[in-house]
Amino acid sequence: MLGRNVAITDPTGHLRERPEHLALRRSCQIAAMMNAALIVAALVTLMTGPTVESAAIDLAGNWTFTMDPDFRGNRGDVEARVRQEGSTLIVKFEDGVDMKGEIAGHRATWQTPPMTKDRLVARYTATVEANGSAMDGNWTLVGGVLNEKGKFHAKKHR
Repeated sequence: MLGRNVAITDPTGHLRERPEHLALRRSCQIAAMMNAALIVAALVTLMTGPTVESAAIDLAGNWTFTMDPDFRGNRGDVEARVRQEGSTLIVKFEDGVDMKGEIAGHRATWQTPPMTKDRLVARYTATVEANGSAMDGNWTLVGGVLNEKGKFHAKKHR
């Protein structure tokens, strides 16, 4: 890029870089340092970003779930209580079993432990609103010959 005649001889007989080439080299060095600084800043942001955003949406509290359909094939409401510690969830519908799960970002998942010899399991997956006041999702009931599906909307009590 600099081509020929990059150096000149100074009055003492030493070779010196031409001033215009010296200025160009210095501006390239400055640009390289700025790029390195931007890369370091981007890496720091990537490494610390998830820590800032890792605080899970608060789902703890009482909820009303509208199942469409429910496990019997009807549309219906069911009350639930959600307990949460960090990203770990425990969801319990009325007199049902504790279902363990987690929340990651805006996605919450939980499921029952296997309930029968056919290892019947109910699984729930939801997209949670940013403020944690509502969620929409799907449920599946799988085990043995069963493979039932449905949707739900849930609203947190205030």
